[in-house]
Amino acid sequence: MLGLAALDLILIIGERRIPLAVHEWSSGAIDPNGHVHLESFELDEGLPRWRWTIGDVAIEREIAMDHGRASVAVVHRVIRAPGPVSLELHPLCTWRDVHGVRFGDGPPRVDLGADGLVFEDPSRVAGSAYGSGCGWSPGGPSRAEHP
Repeated sequence: MLGLAALDLILIIGERRIPLAVHEWSSGAIDPNGHVHLESFELDEGLPRWRWTIGDVAIEREIAMDHGRASVAVVHRVIRAPGPVSLELHPLCTWRDVHGVRFGDGPPRVDLGADGLVFEDPSRVAGSAYGSGCGWSPGGPSRAEHP
C-alpha cells in the first residue's frame, strides 16, 4: 500500500517561495516545475541524492528506506546560502494499492487531534509544527481526466 506519494519541498528565501517539487498530471500539466532548479541527481551506494541550486543557494535531499519495513528517512541539507533560508515540506498522502489510481471525487478522511492528525486511518502525522490543511492537490487527477 502507498501512503506517502511525495514530500514536496518549498525553499523560502526572504519573501520568495520556490517550489522544488515536480509533478506531471494525467492532463499533461507539469506543476510545480521544480525540475528547472535541479542541478544534479546521483546514487551514492544506492542512496538517492538530489541537489537544487537557486542563485547562490544549494539544497540537498537524501532518502533512505529500510527494506521490508514501512519506514522512510529523509534528510535535507542547506549546502550553501548567503543568508537565512527556510524549508517547508508538504506531504502528498494517499492510501491505495501502489499500482492503483486514486481520484479526487471526495475529500480524504482526516481526523484532527490536539497534536496531529490521522489520515485515512493508517497514517498518523504528529509534531509541534504540523499543519492541518488537508485536501486534494489542485493539479491532481479528477474523474474527468480518466475515462
